[in-house]
This record gives sequence, C-alpha cells and structure tokens, in this order.
Amino acid sequence: MLNYIGKRLFDLVPVLLGITLLVFLFLQMIPGDPAVVLLGPRATPDQIQYFQEQLGLNRPLPLQYLSFLGKLIRFDLGKSIMSGVPIAQELVIRWPATFELSVAAMLVAIVLGVPAGILAAVRKMAGSITWL
Repeated sequence: MLNYIGKRLFDLVPVLLGITLLVFLFLQMIPGDPAVVLLGPRATPDQIQYFQEQLGLNRPLPLQYLSFLGKLIRFDLGKSIMSGVPIAQELVIRWPATFELSVAAMLVAIVLGVPAGILAAVRKMAGSITWL
C-alpha cells in the first residue's frame, strides 16, 4: 500500500510541473506589457524599464519560469494589484467564505445527486427486467 501511495505521489510531480508550465505560458500570452498596464499610459520609458527589472520581466522566459516555480514553492504569490496586500494573505482572509461555499455546494450536490442516482439505478433495473 505504501509503495502504491509513493508511486502515485511520484507520478504527481510531472503533472504539477505541466500545470505550472501551462499557467505560466497562459500568463505570458496575455496581451500587453504588465509594466505598462500597472503603471498606466503616462509612464515614462525609464519607469517602465525600472518596473520590468523589479518584476524580472526583462529576463529570458526560462529564468522567469524558474523564478515563478521558486516563488510558488515558497508560497510567495506576489502582491495584489488592487490592495498591495500579499496574495497569500488575501487567500487566508477569503478562505472561510470559500470553504462555506464549497460545503454548501457539496450538500446540494449530495441532496440532489444521491436520490437522482438511486432513481436512475432503480429505473434502469426495472427496465432491464422487462426485457427478460
């Protein structure tokens, strides 16, 4: 059993790396320069260049990806554009509401899904008996 769990955890590594690579590439495909978007249209080229250096946007994509992975492993998700608060702190603040919504959704799914599944199974069995 431990061997099976170990194998499954080992198989999880390439999946997680693939997901992070896709997320990173999708973020790179967003049109526009993040520095220009964050600083606004009145930003000077010097301000844009300084901001790109601060964010590491002037580095090659593989280095940006490795930096992205390193920060992700340390749960350094950056700062919110709107509030300036670290994203990890924003997630902690919003966790109770997210958990409550998830529990409510699961309860609705169980209350509706279990009877629907039982009804479908009973009808299927009743239908198969008539064919005998």
